[in-house]
Amino acid sequence: MDTNSAPSIGHVVVVGANSRTGFRLLPHLKGIAARVTALVRQRVDVLADEIHSDWMNNQKALDALAGADAVIVLTGVFAAPDWATYESGTVATARRVADTIRGRESPVVYFSATGADPDDSNWYLKSKGLAEQALAALPGAVIFRIQPLVCGGASPTPFENALLPKPPGRTVRVFGNGTQRRRPLHIDDVVSAVLAAIGRLGPKGTYNLGGPDEHSLVELISLANGHDVPIEFVPRRNLESLPAPASTIGDLMSRMTLATDAEETAATFGLRLTRLSAIWPLLTAGDGAGHSG
Repeated sequence: MDTNSAPSIGHVVVVGANSRTGFRLLPHLKGIAARVTALVRQRVDVLADEIHSDWMNNQKALDALAGADAVIVLTGVFAAPDWATYESGTVATARRVADTIRGRESPVVYFSATGADPDDSNWYLKSKGLAEQALAALPGAVIFRIQPLVCGGASPTPFENALLPKPPGRTVRVFGNGTQRRRPLHIDDVVSAVLAAIGRLGPKGTYNLGGPDEHSLVELISLANGHDVPIEFVPRRNLESLPAPASTIGDLMSRMTLATDAEETAATFGLRLTRLSAIWPLLTAGDGAGHSG
């Protein structure tokens, strides 16, 4: 990722700046933006010129959002116990952004999920679909529907953590039959996509984005660990008997949803995607040998 190649921009606002992606992104924004404002729910120290907490009820935060030259929306929840949490954490935040900056031509970047659909029965995919609806109407909206995030090293993402054995049996639980395929996306490639989008390297629209390597879930488990590990398969028919959030996440993991046209998206935004062989096996797998990411 070459920050120096990204176009300069004035005021950038990052909504949900204390997310994993936000922490990774902010140092790169400081290199290209005249001013960076972080909007968060609870006060936290991040690398930004201004930090506004309780942003949805904070007029200074909303004023910053309304006047920004670029907006990056990283809000959302993943493993929530109920629909109300998804609605407040993913849908309501996107709608507040859309209502605040409606009509402006500024780039607005949002990361959704492959398979997002406002009518889906899966709470996560439904919330992402509704958030997309709110933001897609903005003149400068660029929405990336991404595959599961990975980062390598010793701090795995939630998707990577799901690929590692857990006690008591030291097995990996797989929802479905394990043949469902994924194209995991490195978090630094997400950062590169943001920089390209706010630099207007690609037009407004909704894009699918995944990594360069496609594998079945069973294959990904072996690659992440550096060797085969015992797997416990949970049939899809058993998912309804599981409590939330396990039922929602299990349903999500069991689906066969790939990022189509991912190569075209990468070419449009000038992205050089990270191969899994550069970051896996994970440092937390097996005896600790692996890539540092």
